[in-house]
Amino acid sequence: MQIGKIFSVNLINDVKVVSKDSKIYEAFKPYLQDVLGTSLDEYMKDKELRREYRQKFAKIKEHFQKSDAKYLPIRDEECLRRIAKYAKEWSEFILVARESTLDSGKGFIERTPLDKYILMSSRQKDELERQLMSETIKRIRSYANDSCLSNAQQLNEMLVESKPVIQNSSHRI
Repeated sequence: MQIGKIFSVNLINDVKVVSKDSKIYEAFKPYLQDVLGTSLDEYMKDKELRREYRQKFAKIKEHFQKSDAKYLPIRDEECLRRIAKYAKEWSEFILVARESTLDSGKGFIERTPLDKYILMSSRQKDELERQLMSETIKRIRSYANDSCLSNAQQLNEMLVESKPVIQNSSHRI
């Protein structure tokens, strides 16, 4: 009878760990899946990755507790909800970075992974937005330079060709 109780307790604890790990995966999904390309199944099989993200979760939870004025303990569910909220914000930021920087957002992703973004102050996030705007302007300027060169090349090719650009028409208006 004792072995049955021990087995049940271990099984229940394993289920709790798996459940918590899957919730952590869901909270960090924009980074784990969209950046690292890690599926839930791969994540659950990789014990080291799960341990790493449990540690990140604990660090972020501690940060949230310290940042609250009353230093009240925060429940795991609340922490996961906040992480998911920041993850959505981060993924929108990264989407813009991917579309508007010369390196398709790789630099921003490397410098500011999701766990680091969550711990940033509002001033640091504002600075990150200014950097993104600066990178966007660089990309726009590079397109402007490329398109001017491209237009000049097209005009030159049209002038060099022996075919007339506008052909005469026999239609009268």
